[in-house]
Amino acid sequence: KQITLVQWNEPYQKLASCDSSGIIFVWIKYEGRWSIELINDRSTPVTHFSWSHDGRMALICYQDGFVLVGSVAGQRYWSSMLNLDATITCGIWTPDDQQVYFGTSNAQVIVMDVHGAMVSQVQLPVDSTIRSMAWSCEKFKMEENEEGEPASSSHFSPTRKEPFILAVAFKNGLVYLMKNYDDIAPIHIWTGMQSLMLEWSNSGEYLAVAGSRPVEVINEAGYRIHEYFNSLYFYNHRGVRVLNIVIPATASAVTALTWGHNDKRLFVATGKMIHVGWVSKRVA
Repeated sequence: KQITLVQWNEPYQKLASCDSSGIIFVWIKYEGRWSIELINDRSTPVTHFSWSHDGRMALICYQDGFVLVGSVAGQRYWSSMLNLDATITCGIWTPDDQQVYFGTSNAQVIVMDVHGAMVSQVQLPVDSTIRSMAWSCEKFKMEENEEGEPASSSHFSPTRKEPFILAVAFKNGLVYLMKNYDDIAPIHIWTGMQSLMLEWSNSGEYLAVAGSRPVEVINEAGYRIHEYFNSLYFYNHRGVRVLNIVIPATASAVTALTWGHNDKRLFVATGKMIHVGWVSKRVA
């Protein structure tokens, strides 16, 4: 079995991991050792897992169309079997944790509220699969109340001059920047890459997009071999590219991307390799 995804919960200091068979483990550090706190097994592959921004809830998407929302302690709040002619590829929380968005393999965005009621189903005009989606908001809300527990979203009032932007990445290399799921005039970004991974910086200022282009080269022995040209692009909220970097690895395509250390680091994985970028705005 292979580990297919990991998701860190910063407010509650827990780690969720999932393997190729669909078993989800939630890990917690206890007396200096990592221990399994919860196990969830539907014997069905998981396509995506996402913690809510306050860390209190988990959203799980399965290959067969089953979706589930539960508490950080393992209590199931609601679940639903979405009978679609497509696979759910990703699921995310809105910035206020009041709705969940699902992306599908036929470019649909399905919107449900925090209680599991259907809100909307929108067909995006793209003949491709939605690979991932991300809002330009803080990944986690770290306010605390008097008891020291993470505050609920009702106590959280971020001050922002501009609305949050939803980035949607498609398998064909296209990225949409949308103000909402029903935005009729999204910004189009054509990356020219495949296997797109994207994530907004925690400040919401920059969108990092990593991807690959398969290339065929002749090696020293004269044989044709398949390699990957991997790149990392940075865009602002208007879709303007502000920087591009070549990732120095050709054996594997990009498999993961995440910001860290309060936007001072960027981690990109290509197969078994992890590339760490140091981010500094003071360097011209």
